[in-house]
Amino acid sequence: MGERSTRPEPFSAYTTPEFWNDEHISEQMLGFHLDPTSEPASRAHAFIDRSVEWLVPALGLGKGSRLLDLGCGPGLYANRIAERGIEVVGIDVSSRSLDFARSQAVARSLPAAFRQGSYLESGLGAGYDRRS
Repeated sequence: MGERSTRPEPFSAYTTPEFWNDEHISEQMLGFHLDPTSEPASRAHAFIDRSVEWLVPALGLGKGSRLLDLGCGPGLYANRIAERGIEVVGIDVSSRSLDFARSQAVARSLPAAFRQGSYLESGLGAGYDRRS
């Protein structure tokens, strides 16, 4: 018998950054995120608005609080929370989504910063009131 082909073990290779930074995939996903009624990538924006209205008091956040948003994507939650004077740091692997999140935060002078990286790694920082 010849050599048998073997399948790779599930999750044996970490390909998340390559996937989310693929030019075509990242463009399509950002479009889905930004469509206010679409849910393939994010919840509908009306749902996000209601979620933020619930999250801020439920987490005991207020002006001057600090929040770490893991997997923040284009900042749909992070920037809405930052509008309330809460300092938000968002971490995501998608450079296209982070560019959008940053541009929105800068344009609206929000206390939000965005970093590219994996939240599965250490070095997330300290001093946050909550992590989401």
